[in-house]
Amino acid sequence: MSNVNNLISEVNEILPELKERIIKNSDEVRKASLKLFLFSSLLERTIAYYSSESDKVIINQSLLDTITAFEEGFKWEGFEKSYGMYDQIIWILSLGILCEISDDDFKRIVAVLKRDNAKDRLIKTLVNYRLPNEFEGSSYIQKSPYADLDMLVTGQNKSTSFIKNYLDKKWYQGHDDAPWYDSHKRTKVNTYFGYWAWEAGALAKIFKINDKDLEKQKYYPYRAVHW
Repeated sequence: MSNVNNLISEVNEILPELKERIIKNSDEVRKASLKLFLFSSLLERTIAYYSSESDKVIINQSLLDTITAFEEGFKWEGFEKSYGMYDQIIWILSLGILCEISDDDFKRIVAVLKRDNAKDRLIKTLVNYRLPNEFEGSSYIQKSPYADLDMLVTGQNKSTSFIKNYLDKKWYQGHDDAPWYDSHKRTKVNTYFGYWAWEAGALAKIFKINDKDLEKQKYYPYRAVHW
């Protein structure tokens, strides 16, 4: 818990200076890099707030700040160039669903994805829950671990046993090349914000799954599903 609280404190501390640097920087390449860093920092802070069991109001406000930074700093250039960014897309969409943000704010997320042509089967399912028939998509941009969730994404298997298997055997293991993997073991820098399979929670909400036996399941954001 102290790790996530330290990350929250550090992000909040650097925000004023970071925003000032973005405003003053005349190098467009550097400015874009700073904007992306701002978005990533705010997204991680939002997740860290959840990990620290902060109130939903605080998490929602942090998410709205994150969406603004997403609009201004995120740019999807395909899986090969945008390493690690697919996770961020899934997190922000899933958080938008779980936090029940307004349609207007959800559309702000979707507008960025449309602009950058980021779409696949999971993105389609998440987007179309809030904005029916808005997206098409097949296959998976990032196959590991998300393709292992396909039977739930497509609504063919909505059992909690299927979700349990995904969380126990696929989710964390399938992210072994992610920048945040094993961040809880790092002691010199505060990069750990919590491990949550947001898409599993969002899909449980979408398909109205009775998830009572997932309440204590590792990586499952049960509290967020029941806000």
